[in-house]
Amino acid sequence: MGLDAIAAVEAKRKSKDVSGAVDQAKRYSRGFQTAPPGGPWRDYKLPFVFATNGREFLPQLETKSGIWFCDVRRPENLRRPLRSWYSPAGLLDTLAQDIDQAQTQLAQEQFNYGFDLPAYLS
Repeated sequence: MGLDAIAAVEAKRKSKDVSGAVDQAKRYSRGFQTAPPGGPWRDYKLPFVFATNGREFLPQLETKSGIWFCDVRRPENLRRPLRSWYSPAGLLDTLAQDIDQAQTQLAQEQFNYGFDLPAYLS
């Protein structure tokens, strides 16, 4: 990876709602010039988007605080608050995950693990 961009960040003022700013970061991802290896993902060129207003995350003010994140590679991934930033290595590890392969492998997995079940569960 090295110098490939893999995330967009939208920074807002402390008084702004940070969860809604994820949409702006998504626009940055769509408008980015080049995608890193493995992309683009639908119309997104950067797989990860963040939004923050610099405030510490408070559950009582969830949409107005913290760092919000979305992995835009899959449409079912929703935005969510984080308590801290991903490390560069953590982002690269997340990028390396192949969810489709894992789901295929899970679907092919046999459910017979040889455990003796109690009579009331058989």
